[in-house]
Amino acid sequence: MREEIEIHSSVKYYLLKTCHNQFLQHVRRNKREVSLLEEIKWETLRNLQVENKEEQSKNVRLLQAGLEELPPRCKEAFLLSKYDKLKYKEIAEEMGISVKTVEIHISKALSVLRKRISLFL
Repeated sequence: MREEIEIHSSVKYYLLKTCHNQFLQHVRRNKREVSLLEEIKWETLRNLQVENKEEQSKNVRLLQAGLEELPPRCKEAFLLSKYDKLKYKEIAEEMGISVKTVEIHISKALSVLRKRISLFL
């Protein structure tokens, strides 16, 4: 295409300007690709978050079903320990039982819940 090219300044300046323009085109093209990749990344993260919420709600339902299977005193001790964050001694005083009995109740609750959840996982 050298016959069609009209250079109005020096050849050196023309080559520099041509390289500069080619570089800008390359950067713009890559920018579009990067923005597309960013969009895909965020869409994937949103999808994972939705799946994670569904998984969490499934786990909560499993845990609640497992809690319903526990004997009443065992369930009470477990809930006081895990939800109310009471120490074993405080639970024992509140329920009117020994600390060792509280340990047994909570151990039994954890065992039942582990078995229940492992069946579904």
